[in-house]
Amino acid sequence: MRGAIIKRLEELGVAGSVGKYLSEADIAALQTFLAEASVMDRAYLAAHRAALRGGGGVRADLEPVEGLRVKEDDEAVGMASMAAGEWASVVFAGGAATRFYSEARDDMRVRAAVERFGGVPPKGLVPVTPVAGFSFVELFVHEALAAGVSAR
Repeated sequence: MRGAIIKRLEELGVAGSVGKYLSEADIAALQTFLAEASVMDRAYLAAHRAALRGGGGVRADLEPVEGLRVKEDDEAVGMASMAAGEWASVVFAGGAATRFYSEARDDMRVRAAVERFGGVPPKGLVPVTPVAGFSFVELFVHEALAAGVSAR
């Protein structure tokens, strides 16, 4: 079955991905990849690859963007606005946590999250600070709290 999947991926022009990213993949993972590759926009992929091979990328007719000048009181105005409760922040976990903390799978908190969530824990919960062991979410919450406290 693996051979048939790889043959179909070759027909789709994405067999190189198997050796590069999926060499250890099981049949289920390969089937998922095949299903995704079967419905991708191959014309878009070809145009993307051609653009990457073409180099360039910097247009001669572009002008530098003029930077925004910061006023002396901008920080004070922002802190007063935060202290008045006029705005909030949202944290989106982008998925880089496991790349920053390679020993994550050995961490007892990650194992607990795996048990709690039944599989791969949300990456925002993976510890990223080696000493304190804070997750991305905890780190951003601590930073937000510190900013809020300093605004008061």
